[in-house]
Amino acid sequence: MKQLIPENIKEYLANTPQITFEITERCNLSCVYCGYGKFYSDKDARYDRMLDTQNAIAFLKYIKSLWDSGYQGAEANILHISFYGGEPLMNMPFIKEVVAYIEKELLAYKKIVFSMTTNALLLPQNLDYLVSKGFRILISLDGDRIGNTYRVFPNGQPAYDYIVKSIDYARNTYPDFFRDNISFNAVLNNCNSVKSIRDFFMESYGKTPSIGEINTSGIREDARELFEKVHKSKVDSEEEAALESKPTCFQDSPEYMRSARYIQTHSPYTYHDYNELLLGRGKSNRMPTGTCLPFAKKVFITVSGKILPCERISHKYALGRIEDGQILLDFKEIADKYNAYYERVNRVCQKCHDYLSCLCCMFYNGQLENEKSVCSFFVNKQMARVNQNSAYSFLRKYPEAYSYIMNKLKIV
Repeated sequence: MKQLIPENIKEYLANTPQITFEITERCNLSCVYCGYGKFYSDKDARYDRMLDTQNAIAFLKYIKSLWDSGYQGAEANILHISFYGGEPLMNMPFIKEVVAYIEKELLAYKKIVFSMTTNALLLPQNLDYLVSKGFRILISLDGDRIGNTYRVFPNGQPAYDYIVKSIDYARNTYPDFFRDNISFNAVLNNCNSVKSIRDFFMESYGKTPSIGEINTSGIREDARELFEKVHKSKVDSEEEAALESKPTCFQDSPEYMRSARYIQTHSPYTYHDYNELLLGRGKSNRMPTGTCLPFAKKVFITVSGKILPCERISHKYALGRIEDGQILLDFKEIADKYNAYYERVNRVCQKCHDYLSCLCCMFYNGQLENEKSVCSFFVNKQMARVNQNSAYSFLRKYPEAYSYIMNKLKIV
């Protein structure tokens, strides 16, 4: 198994494609399934804090110093700066100050793309500024009125009408910006479905949303019953949507997405990295699981200054912190920590029949919490054969699907 070294971590950080700042814990909604709400025990307590602007700028200066030291890769020419909450539009002074710093100090190095995830309630009064800076805006909405049952104000009243009013304002005021820069994300729950969500957004806005499940990690035991009621499987809902539609092509088949995932991850013509391309799959000494290498895809800064590789994992896995403008990162400690994580999960991974094609994140499979935990993504020989036969059966039925899956569909 490949071992990470401190230089690897430093290079990943310098060339990360995205830095996300959690700029406030405040939110004008109180969604039942919120990742920081009553279902979860793996995030830090919320105190309505705001991220210190100078700490955020200090982190950007630190990244700039890495670039000046020669760590900027030639291929890493775009950096996405994202603002996250809480509701980020409740801290517009932070956004404006950070954007001003970036425009003054970082644009000479690479192209910067600004983005945010928002519930849209405060969008109308801030839209002129966001348009002027070319923001990419991801609006959270769970489909129609019924689908948004759990998206409510702190007093429990539904927020659907207010959100839609803000969205319509944006569409009518800046139609080109709405078309090109605004997209949607929906949370799947027991009051909607993949089909109802897609139908709503296509009919209402002519757009196809991203759809995500409610996070299944870190569930409080005293909230598990309600969580199980609200949660819905995306795979199951996708298959239900396919069954409800009259198949006119391979993309309408209920086996399509499951088979496509199998084909891409098991094909000898797809590669996780250049080492696999040059050395061949199985010989490149790749890491176990599908976990992202630290900072290789994203850096997430919490409102309290913790530095994490992703916003979805438990805050106890923080890799560093920012204190009073000082960036506290120990690259050797991070490398050693990940090597230990990989060593622990590899004891199970090397026995898994999906080892070379795993897309599972080790922060979700339970093994870091308990060495005796069974990975929920583990595939035995019998399961592997069933998955293989299912994919082959799909291809025999729809041979034209192979070219599309390999050349156009993005899964891996």
